[in-house]
Amino acid sequence: MAWTNKATEDQPKRFVEPGDYILTVESAEDKYSKKDGTAMIELSFKLAEGPVIKEWLLDPEAKPDWKWKHDAFALATGLAPIKGAQYTLDAPTLVGLRFKATLDKKTESFTGRDGTQQSATKNYITRYIPQSESKLPLPAVP
Repeated sequence: MAWTNKATEDQPKRFVEPGDYILTVESAEDKYSKKDGTAMIELSFKLAEGPVIKEWLLDPEAKPDWKWKHDAFALATGLAPIKGAQYTLDAPTLVGLRFKATLDKKTESFTGRDGTQQSATKNYITRYIPQSESKLPLPAVP
């Protein structure tokens, strides 16, 4: 096989530098934890230019220590316009929501399939910025 082409494409960014970014929910799926079967919503967020970032919202009844993440996400997306407001997290309705968050990056080491030590750098959310601070438009009410 042979291809002739012009090298015009930049390599996609695998991570971004730490800072505040606007993210969009690209997908939201109901799943169960492989570790202990806990119900959760797996979220994928897309930056305008950069990587896809994944987060998980675990069932707060099964994992009460994770409720803070539900509340922070709801306040950042405007699903809960103010602290104390009731909100519902339903995976299909989350796609397309935009919010602002503080991202950091970390490098993790792991053993590759071939048995060699490898590393990967990825972003993760350190803070969901409440909509009241970010001033992003609130989502449309269904």
